[in-house]
Order: sequence, then structure tokens, then C-alpha cells
Amino acid sequence: HAHGSSKEIYLVVRPYKAINPPLDPYRQFGFAAGFLCTSVPEPFRIISLSQVVSHVAVTAFEDGDFRGLIHILPVDC
Repeated sequence: HAHGSSKEIYLVVRPYKAINPPLDPYRQFGFAAGFLCTSVPEPFRIISLSQVVSHVAVTAFEDGDFRGLIHILPVDC
């Protein structure tokens, strides 16, 4: 969307769904420790650049209790 000389940037993203907070051991350490999500992304969404909270590092669990989940770690907090 352009208005005059300013332009807004939009992104197409596929967010991951966080698991139930009481089941997530990382939540007790706050935002900087990250959180667990399901490994299947949700449907595409269009967001504005101003809605981006942080870049993240994504780690998939292949074994153990968290198999099938991913850990999301914010890197801009």
C-alpha cells in the first residue's frame, strides 16, 4: 500500500503454534529462553513489517520427550 511517498512492507508468514504453556518447561525462564511449538506450521498469514517481534532460531527435536516439536528461541530480545 503506497500513500504519498511512504510505503508499507508486508510479509507472508507461516507461524508455528505454541504448545500449552503448562507443558512447556522453557516458559518458566521467560521470553529469552524460548518456547516449544508444534512442528507443523499454521496456514499462511499476511502481516506488516511492524508486527514482527523478533528473529528466531528454530531447533527441531528428533528424539526424546519433545520429539515432533520445535524450540523457538528469539534472538532480538
